Amino acid sequence: MVRALVVVTLGLLGSGVRAAEAPAVDPKDLHDREDKSTCVLWSDGTAVDRFEAFEAFDAWAEFPENPFWITVSTIATEEPARGLGLSLDKRWNDHLGLRLGYSYLAFVRESQVGSIQFEEDLAMGNTQLLFDWYPFAWHLRLSVGLAYQDSEVAVTGVPDPGLTFVLNGRAYSSAQLGNLSGSIDYPEFIPYVGLGWSHRLGPFSRWRFEADVGAVFNMEPSLALQSDSTVVGLDQDLAVAAKELEEDFADYYAVLSLGLSYAF
Repeated sequence: MVRALVVVTLGLLGSGVRAAEAPAVDPKDLHDREDKSTCVLWSDGTAVDRFEAFEAFDAWAEFPENPFWITVSTIATEEPARGLGLSLDKRWNDHLGLRLGYSYLAFVRESQVGSIQFEEDLAMGNTQLLFDWYPFAWHLRLSVGLAYQDSEVAVTGVPDPGLTFVLNGRAYSSAQLGNLSGSIDYPEFIPYVGLGWSHRLGPFSRWRFEADVGAVFNMEPSLALQSDSTVVGLDQDLAVAAKELEEDFADYYAVLSLGLSYAF
Protein backbone atom coordinates (compact mmCIF):
# COMPACT_ATOMS: atom_id res chain seq x y z
CA MET A 1 0.00 0.00 0.00
CA VAL A 2 1.38 3.43 -0.99
CA ARG A 3 -0.23 6.66 0.03
CA ALA A 4 -0.36 9.59 -2.40
CA LEU A 5 0.91 12.88 -1.00
CA VAL A 6 0.93 16.55 -1.92
CA VAL A 7 4.26 18.16 -0.96
CA VAL A 8 4.24 21.86 -0.07
CA THR A 9 7.55 23.77 0.04
CA LEU A 10 7.55 26.95 2.14
CA GLY A 11 9.59 29.72 0.47
CA LEU A 12 12.23 31.45 2.60
CA LEU A 13 11.87 34.72 0.66
CA GLY A 14 8.49 36.38 0.11
CA SER A 15 5.15 34.99 1.18
CA GLY A 16 4.31 32.74 -1.73
CA VAL A 17 3.67 29.03 -1.28
CA ARG A 18 4.59 26.67 -4.10
CA ALA A 19 2.52 23.49 -4.27
CA ALA A 20 2.96 20.55 -6.59
CA GLU A 21 1.16 17.24 -6.84
CA ALA A 22 3.68 14.49 -6.05
CA PRO A 23 3.51 10.98 -7.41
CA ALA A 24 2.94 8.08 -5.07
CA VAL A 25 5.65 8.16 -2.40
CA ASP A 26 7.39 5.21 -0.86
CA PRO A 27 8.00 5.76 2.90
CA LYS A 28 11.69 4.89 2.48
CA ASP A 29 12.16 7.77 0.01
CA LEU A 30 10.98 10.33 2.57
CA HIS A 31 13.85 9.49 4.93
CA ASP A 32 16.38 10.40 2.25
CA ARG A 33 15.15 13.98 1.87
CA GLU A 34 17.17 16.69 3.59
CA ASP A 35 14.86 19.67 3.06
CA LYS A 36 13.75 20.58 6.58
CA SER A 37 11.23 23.17 5.24
CA THR A 38 8.97 20.57 3.64
CA CYS A 39 5.68 19.58 5.19
CA VAL A 40 3.27 16.93 3.98
CA LEU A 41 -0.38 17.17 3.02
CA TRP A 42 -2.63 14.15 3.24
CA SER A 43 -5.18 13.77 0.49
CA ASP A 44 -7.85 15.45 2.66
CA GLY A 45 -5.76 18.66 2.73
CA THR A 46 -4.54 18.28 6.32
CA ALA A 47 -0.94 19.45 6.75
CA VAL A 48 1.38 17.59 9.09
CA ASP A 49 4.97 18.15 10.09
CA ARG A 50 7.47 16.25 7.96
CA PHE A 51 8.85 14.33 10.89
CA GLU A 52 5.35 13.45 12.13
CA ALA A 53 4.72 12.04 8.67
CA PHE A 54 7.88 9.92 9.01
CA GLU A 55 6.58 8.50 12.28
CA ALA A 56 3.19 7.77 10.72
CA PHE A 57 4.81 5.98 7.81
CA ASP A 58 7.02 4.01 10.17
CA ALA A 59 3.91 2.87 12.04
CA TRP A 60 2.23 2.05 8.73
CA ALA A 61 5.21 -0.03 7.61
CA GLU A 62 5.30 -1.97 10.88
CA PHE A 63 1.54 -2.59 11.10
CA PRO A 64 0.70 -6.22 10.15
CA GLU A 65 -1.43 -6.74 7.09
CA ASN A 66 -4.91 -8.10 7.90
CA PRO A 67 -3.93 -8.91 11.50
CA PHE A 68 -5.46 -11.04 14.20
CA TRP A 69 -6.84 -9.04 17.14
CA ILE A 70 -6.80 -10.34 20.70
CA THR A 71 -9.22 -8.63 23.11
CA VAL A 72 -9.53 -8.56 26.89
CA SER A 73 -12.90 -7.24 28.05
CA THR A 74 -14.98 -6.62 31.13
CA ILE A 75 -18.60 -7.73 31.07
CA ALA A 76 -21.78 -6.52 32.75
CA THR A 77 -25.48 -7.44 32.60
CA GLU A 78 -28.73 -5.79 33.62
CA GLU A 79 -28.11 -7.24 37.09
CA PRO A 80 -25.12 -6.34 39.31
CA ALA A 81 -22.42 -8.59 37.87
CA ARG A 82 -18.73 -9.01 37.26
CA GLY A 83 -17.25 -10.88 34.35
CA LEU A 84 -14.22 -11.12 32.10
CA GLY A 85 -13.83 -12.11 28.49
CA LEU A 86 -11.02 -13.06 26.10
CA SER A 87 -11.45 -13.27 22.33
CA LEU A 88 -9.54 -13.62 19.08
CA ASP A 89 -10.91 -12.20 15.85
CA LYS A 90 -9.91 -11.71 12.24
CA ARG A 91 -11.53 -9.87 9.36
CA TRP A 92 -11.49 -11.80 6.07
CA ASN A 93 -12.40 -8.71 4.05
CA ASP A 94 -13.88 -5.24 4.55
CA HIS A 95 -17.28 -6.57 5.58
CA LEU A 96 -16.87 -10.01 7.18
CA GLY A 97 -15.02 -11.31 10.20
CA LEU A 98 -14.91 -14.27 12.56
CA ARG A 99 -14.51 -14.20 16.33
CA LEU A 100 -13.77 -16.93 18.87
CA GLY A 101 -14.10 -16.02 22.53
CA TYR A 102 -14.57 -17.17 26.09
CA SER A 103 -16.25 -15.29 28.93
CA TYR A 104 -17.03 -15.95 32.55
CA LEU A 105 -19.91 -14.19 34.24
CA ALA A 106 -21.32 -14.44 37.78
CA PHE A 107 -24.26 -12.55 39.21
CA VAL A 108 -27.29 -12.82 41.50
CA ARG A 109 -30.77 -12.23 40.08
CA GLU A 110 -33.96 -11.82 42.12
CA SER A 111 -37.44 -12.44 40.78
CA GLN A 112 -40.97 -12.66 42.17
CA VAL A 113 -42.78 -15.70 40.78
CA GLY A 114 -46.36 -15.74 42.00
CA SER A 115 -46.14 -15.33 45.77
CA ILE A 116 -42.63 -16.76 46.09
CA GLN A 117 -39.49 -14.61 46.15
CA PHE A 118 -36.74 -16.43 44.24
CA GLU A 119 -33.03 -15.68 44.15
CA GLU A 120 -30.81 -17.11 41.41
CA ASP A 121 -27.06 -17.39 41.97
CA LEU A 122 -25.58 -17.76 38.48
CA ALA A 123 -22.05 -18.71 37.44
CA MET A 124 -21.69 -19.05 33.67
CA GLY A 125 -18.77 -19.86 31.40
CA ASN A 126 -19.44 -19.31 27.69
CA THR A 127 -17.41 -20.23 24.62
CA GLN A 128 -18.63 -18.19 21.64
CA LEU A 129 -18.20 -18.51 17.89
CA LEU A 130 -19.44 -15.29 16.26
CA PHE A 131 -19.70 -13.99 12.72
CA ASP A 132 -19.16 -10.22 12.42
CA TRP A 133 -20.68 -8.18 9.60
CA TYR A 134 -19.38 -4.63 9.04
CA PRO A 135 -22.08 -2.96 6.89
CA PHE A 136 -20.04 0.21 6.36
CA ALA A 137 -16.65 -1.56 6.18
CA TRP A 138 -15.46 0.30 9.26
CA HIS A 139 -16.25 0.65 12.99
CA LEU A 140 -19.83 -0.62 13.34
CA ARG A 141 -20.55 -4.35 13.30
CA LEU A 142 -23.45 -6.75 13.73
CA SER A 143 -22.58 -10.05 15.40
CA VAL A 144 -24.49 -13.35 15.38
CA GLY A 145 -23.43 -16.79 16.52
CA LEU A 146 -23.64 -19.57 19.05
CA ALA A 147 -22.42 -19.87 22.62
CA TYR A 148 -21.56 -23.13 24.34
CA GLN A 149 -22.60 -22.64 27.95
CA ASP A 150 -21.26 -24.34 31.06
CA SER A 151 -23.44 -22.97 33.85
CA GLU A 152 -24.21 -23.54 37.50
CA VAL A 153 -27.37 -21.88 38.80
CA ALA A 154 -28.48 -22.35 42.40
CA VAL A 155 -32.00 -21.23 43.34
CA THR A 156 -33.57 -20.41 46.68
CA GLY A 157 -37.19 -19.43 47.28
CA VAL A 158 -39.10 -17.98 50.21
CA PRO A 159 -42.95 -18.02 50.10
CA ASP A 160 -44.84 -14.95 51.25
CA PRO A 161 -46.16 -15.57 54.80
CA GLY A 162 -49.80 -16.21 55.66
CA LEU A 163 -50.82 -17.60 52.28
CA THR A 164 -52.13 -20.88 50.95
CA PHE A 165 -50.45 -22.50 47.93
CA VAL A 166 -52.01 -25.13 45.71
CA LEU A 167 -49.41 -27.51 44.28
CA ASN A 168 -50.50 -30.38 42.03
CA GLY A 169 -54.04 -30.08 43.38
CA ARG A 170 -53.05 -30.06 47.07
CA ALA A 171 -53.17 -27.06 49.42
CA TYR A 172 -50.17 -26.05 51.57
CA SER A 173 -49.75 -23.13 53.95
CA SER A 174 -46.63 -20.97 53.76
CA ALA A 175 -45.30 -22.69 56.89
CA GLN A 176 -45.92 -26.14 55.41
CA LEU A 177 -44.27 -25.17 52.14
CA GLY A 178 -41.12 -24.06 53.98
CA ASN A 179 -37.97 -22.67 52.36
CA LEU A 180 -37.26 -23.83 48.83
CA SER A 181 -33.97 -24.65 47.16
CA GLY A 182 -32.95 -26.16 43.86
CA SER A 183 -31.21 -25.53 40.57
CA ILE A 184 -31.80 -24.35 37.01
CA ASP A 185 -30.33 -26.09 33.99
CA TYR A 186 -29.95 -24.38 30.62
CA PRO A 187 -29.27 -25.83 27.14
CA GLU A 188 -25.60 -26.17 26.28
CA PHE A 189 -25.89 -24.26 22.99
CA ILE A 190 -27.65 -20.90 22.92
CA PRO A 191 -27.82 -18.18 20.23
CA TYR A 192 -26.26 -14.73 20.56
CA VAL A 193 -26.95 -11.50 18.67
CA GLY A 194 -25.22 -8.18 19.30
CA LEU A 195 -24.13 -4.81 18.01
CA GLY A 196 -20.51 -3.69 18.37
CA TRP A 197 -18.20 -0.75 17.81
CA SER A 198 -14.41 -0.79 17.47
CA HIS A 199 -11.97 2.10 17.02
CA ARG A 200 -8.17 2.20 16.81
CA LEU A 201 -6.38 4.47 19.26
CA GLY A 202 -4.37 5.95 16.36
CA PRO A 203 -4.27 5.75 12.53
CA PHE A 204 -1.77 2.87 12.56
CA SER A 205 -2.01 1.88 16.21
CA ARG A 206 -1.95 -1.78 17.17
CA TRP A 207 -4.35 -0.94 20.01
CA ARG A 208 -8.12 -0.76 19.55
CA PHE A 209 -11.08 0.06 21.79
CA GLU A 210 -14.05 -2.36 21.71
CA ALA A 211 -17.67 -2.07 22.87
CA ASP A 212 -20.45 -4.62 22.40
CA VAL A 213 -24.05 -4.83 23.54
CA GLY A 214 -26.03 -8.00 22.91
CA ALA A 215 -28.10 -10.81 24.35
CA VAL A 216 -28.20 -14.57 24.65
CA PHE A 217 -31.71 -15.94 24.43
CA ASN A 218 -33.89 -19.04 23.95
CA MET A 219 -32.30 -20.44 27.11
CA GLU A 220 -35.33 -22.60 28.05
CA PRO A 221 -34.67 -22.98 31.80
CA SER A 222 -35.32 -26.34 33.45
CA LEU A 223 -36.21 -25.90 37.13
CA ALA A 224 -35.84 -28.44 39.96
CA LEU A 225 -37.09 -27.63 43.49
CA GLN A 226 -37.12 -29.20 46.93
CA SER A 227 -38.19 -28.02 50.38
CA ASP A 228 -36.77 -28.18 53.89
CA SER A 229 -40.30 -29.06 55.08
CA THR A 230 -41.03 -32.56 56.36
CA VAL A 231 -44.60 -32.66 55.03
CA VAL A 232 -45.16 -36.01 53.31
CA GLY A 233 -45.62 -35.79 49.54
CA LEU A 234 -44.49 -32.17 49.24
CA ASP A 235 -41.36 -32.86 47.20
CA GLN A 236 -43.38 -34.79 44.60
CA ASP A 237 -45.88 -31.95 44.32
CA LEU A 238 -43.01 -29.44 44.06
CA ALA A 239 -41.57 -31.39 41.12
CA VAL A 240 -44.85 -30.97 39.24
CA ALA A 241 -45.17 -27.29 40.22
CA ALA A 242 -41.58 -26.56 39.13
CA LYS A 243 -42.44 -27.51 35.54
CA GLU A 244 -45.27 -24.98 35.59
CA LEU A 245 -42.99 -22.26 37.02
CA GLU A 246 -40.22 -22.64 34.42
CA GLU A 247 -41.84 -20.27 31.94
CA ASP A 248 -41.87 -17.51 34.58
CA PHE A 249 -38.06 -17.46 34.76
CA ALA A 250 -36.12 -15.27 32.32
CA ASP A 251 -34.94 -17.17 29.23
CA TYR A 252 -32.40 -14.53 28.16
CA TYR A 253 -29.93 -12.04 29.56
CA ALA A 254 -28.46 -8.89 28.07
CA VAL A 255 -24.69 -8.31 28.04
CA LEU A 256 -22.53 -5.20 27.78
CA SER A 257 -18.77 -5.59 27.25
CA LEU A 258 -15.95 -3.06 27.03
CA GLY A 259 -12.51 -4.15 25.95
CA LEU A 260 -9.05 -3.33 24.65
CA SER A 261 -7.57 -5.15 21.64
CA TYR A 262 -4.07 -5.66 20.31
CA ALA A 263 -3.13 -6.54 16.70
CA PHE A 264 -0.48 -9.08 15.83
